[in-house]
Amino acid sequence: MWNIHYPGADGIFGRTDPYLVDEQSNPVGLDRSDPVAVDDVTTIGQLHLPDDRPVLIHLTTKDVIHSFSLPIMRVKQDAIPGMSIPVWFVPTRTGTWQIACAQLCGNSHYRMKGILKVETAAEFSAWMAEKAADLAEEGEEVW
Repeated sequence: MWNIHYPGADGIFGRTDPYLVDEQSNPVGLDRSDPVAVDDVTTIGQLHLPDDRPVLIHLTTKDVIHSFSLPIMRVKQDAIPGMSIPVWFVPTRTGTWQIACAQLCGNSHYRMKGILKVETAAEFSAWMAEKAADLAEEGEEVW
């Protein structure tokens, strides 16, 4: 699966640790004890982006070489274990498309699908606000 990590309202990515990875509850290994991580948002297989705004994605992989492919945006970049590879583009149209892995990466390659949703700035802000509210609600139960 494609695991997505967004910085929260503070605009700073929280610390991650491979020892904290849990494929169901914490696929990026986000350390919620890090003060700047408490507002970070993670998704599995869903990449939401605002339109007409430059996007910088840092690709990493936990296992083998994968190839991040967004054909509609003319973006394709390999992700290599042990490296963080930046890729940037500007989504110029709203809509929903597939994220694919263009590398034959193993027997689960067929499951390497995701959804790219490019939204207006207002829709993206509303989505992030919803995710922040979900975190706050979880925080009341967990902490």
